[in-house]
Amino acid sequence: MRVGIDFGTTHTVAAIVDRGNYPVVYFDGVDTWPSLVAGNAAGELRFGLDAAAVGREAGWSVVRSFKHLLNNAGPRTEVTLSGRIHRLSDLLTGFLVQLKSDLVRRANVELEPGERIEAAISVPANASSAQRFLTLDAFLTAGFEVVVLLNEPSAAGFEYAHRYRSTITGKREYVVIYDLGGGTFDASL
Repeated sequence: MRVGIDFGTTHTVAAIVDRGNYPVVYFDGVDTWPSLVAGNAAGELRFGLDAAAVGREAGWSVVRSFKHLLNNAGPRTEVTLSGRIHRLSDLLTGFLVQLKSDLVRRANVELEPGERIEAAISVPANASSAQRFLTLDAFLTAGFEVVVLLNEPSAAGFEYAHRYRSTITGKREYVVIYDLGGGTFDASL
C-alpha cells in the first residue's frame, strides 16, 4: 500500500493512493490522528489515539506538539516525561510504530498485517538536516518504506495540482502555497 503522511504538530494525517485518488484515512471515524505522547511514572508510553485516551487520567503526563522538540534535536536528545528520561528518537519511533499499527487495526483501509507500506513523508520546509534525518530514520525504523521526503507546502502544491488539474489553464503558470502550520509559516511556489 502507498500512503502520504503529514506528521503535523497537533495532528497527523494519512492519505492512501487509490487508483489516482488520495482519500484521507479515518481512524475510529476521525480523519486525524493526534500527535501526542503520554507516559506515566512506571515508564508506560501511549501514542496517538491511545495517548489522547489516557491524557486526562491521573498519573499520566502528555507531551503535546512534540514535533517542536525536533527543531533543535540530535540523535541523543532526551525528553523527561513523568519523571522518566526517554530519547526523543525512541519516542518518535514509538509514535510511528503505533501509527503503522493503527493503520492496520483502526483505519478504514484494507491493510493486511505485514503488508508493505510505501510512504511519502512531509516535513517542514525549514526543517534542519538533523530534523529530516531523525524523521526519516524513525519512519524507517518503524517499518515504513519511505519513497520520498517532501517539504510540507510542496506536498500541498502537488495535491492541489493533482486535484484541480482540469482547472489549471495555460495562463496559470505558477501556484503559491502558504502553509500555516502549528508554529511555522512556510510557502512554496
